[in-house]
Amino acid sequence: MRIRNVAMFSAAVLAGALAGSLVGPRPLEAVARELIELQRDVTSLLQGQKDLATQVTQDHTGMRTIVDQTNSSLGKLEGTMGSLQKSVQDVQANSGARSTPCPRRSRDSPTTSRKSSRASASLPAARRSPKTPSRV
Repeated sequence: MRIRNVAMFSAAVLAGALAGSLVGPRPLEAVARELIELQRDVTSLLQGQKDLATQVTQDHTGMRTIVDQTNSSLGKLEGTMGSLQKSVQDVQANSGARSTPCPRRSRDSPTTSRKSSRASASLPAARRSPKTPSRV
């Protein structure tokens, strides 16, 4: 009798497990589907990270090139400005820099200012003195 009870109990457990597995959801398929989605998302994130790193490297290289070109241009400009300053100093030294300031025009005399404004208006802009007012 005892063997019969053990056999019946075992049969009942087996039948319950079989029925439960047929009726219940299949968790392995759901887990497998979620794992595949996670792997796809991780792969997508890794690819995005590689693309971003490539873009940052390209941008950095481009900026580095621009900075180097700017530094080179600034070096050339410094050399040019230095030689220009030396040339201006040489011209000032050779022309015997004026020790007395230029006489200022009187505002009382309108004829003098009209003559100077006509004279400066006829000169090209590059040759006008910065102290001479230009009235057209």
